[in-house]
Amino acid sequence: MSRIFPYLISGIIIITFLFSVDKLAVNQPSFDDYDATFQTLQRYLQAPDFLQKLSVLFLPHNEHLIVSSRGLSILYFHLTGNINFRNLILLQQFFLLGVYVLTLALARRSGLVLRQVIVAVTLLYFSFSLWQVGFFYWSGIQHFSVIFFLQLSLLLLDRATGYTDLRFWGAWAAGAAAICCFGSGILALPLGGFLLFFQQKKRLLWGWATLLAAVGLLLWLRGPSGSMQPLHVVAFAKTFLAFSGNIFFLHGTSQAFTYTNAVLCLLAGAGLLWAALSLTFRGVATRRPLLYAFLLLPTLCGLLVALLRHQGNVAAGLAPRYAFFATGLPLALLLLTAADNRLLTPLRLRRLTLGLAVWWGISAGVHLRALQDFTSDITRRLENWQHAPGTPLVYYDPQQVRYSQLLQWAIGRGIWQALPGKQADENTDHGRADISGRY
Repeated sequence: MSRIFPYLISGIIIITFLFSVDKLAVNQPSFDDYDATFQTLQRYLQAPDFLQKLSVLFLPHNEHLIVSSRGLSILYFHLTGNINFRNLILLQQFFLLGVYVLTLALARRSGLVLRQVIVAVTLLYFSFSLWQVGFFYWSGIQHFSVIFFLQLSLLLLDRATGYTDLRFWGAWAAGAAAICCFGSGILALPLGGFLLFFQQKKRLLWGWATLLAAVGLLLWLRGPSGSMQPLHVVAFAKTFLAFSGNIFFLHGTSQAFTYTNAVLCLLAGAGLLWAALSLTFRGVATRRPLLYAFLLLPTLCGLLVALLRHQGNVAAGLAPRYAFFATGLPLALLLLTAADNRLLTPLRLRRLTLGLAVWWGISAGVHLRALQDFTSDITRRLENWQHAPGTPLVYYDPQQVRYSQLLQWAIGRGIWQALPGKQADENTDHGRADISGRY
């Protein structure tokens, strides 16, 4: 019984998280859904031929390519004739499950006993700290898919022996897919290069660099609409530290609580980065290059976020949409230290897992409320928009007129409607449907 107990606990955690997604995910657009889904479909349907329709998938979205997000929504539209964000959110969980399975495969390949680490891994990946990633399509599909393909690329590359080995080409294909899923997919190039270098596979290193650099130049650097801002070192450092401690941020209602929690996250981030640096000096990069590459993944993600978003200072690093990327740092540290019994004994690992379980419970209580508040705000904006088209659909409201036009277009074409099975109200003045009530 003691052998299967960790697997039972892990199953309960996963079911609880996915059951919550099933109950709380709603069929309503928010944030990037207007651009990444509605505008993509508009361009796709207006494209005159197959090649131009295909090119819509690869149009830049700020600093990113988001082929997985666009591709899944287009495929869903072809299969059903409409867009249902709740169902898309449910589908994106398969990428999260894929990341989970790949991480367990990594742990097993590294000599770890699964029953000793599986509960800790499950608590981190199926935490309600990921509420803005797991419960919304615009964030989850991009982040889950890019990490899935980055991990798959590293696992295949770890076993590749030469250019005739299909695992090398599978790793290259997964790396190219990661680049196409999100901006941080470009990390496939340095991560794979690091792995090959420390495994003394220098002959493969040149081919890896050439192939993926070509993909990056042709796709990721294909004229993104984002622009680099002047670097402010202090803001950069704060954003990086905040990102590294993102998983410990709780969304409170008072300013004093938020400020105190933000300071604690900065300290936690500094502690995690110090632990990573200490492991580097212990030589784990040469002893366990695959595990160390998994540690580099969230670290380099944090540096990218800090480089591109440091104008937002600490708040940018603590943004809940980055929680899934940031989760990789404590997870990789846990696996690296657990792989060496001198650093993390089984007894200490059990105590750490218990601490993570307590934090998971606290996070669930706090972030489910944050999720409900966030969803209620989106619902209220959509309801108000029905009566007043000038109502901001997103709180930051950068391009309100265009978002409103895209929503009118989607409803007018019957692509999206608030209530499944309810006919859209043909409103000739505004081209909108009755979207009152909860979705």
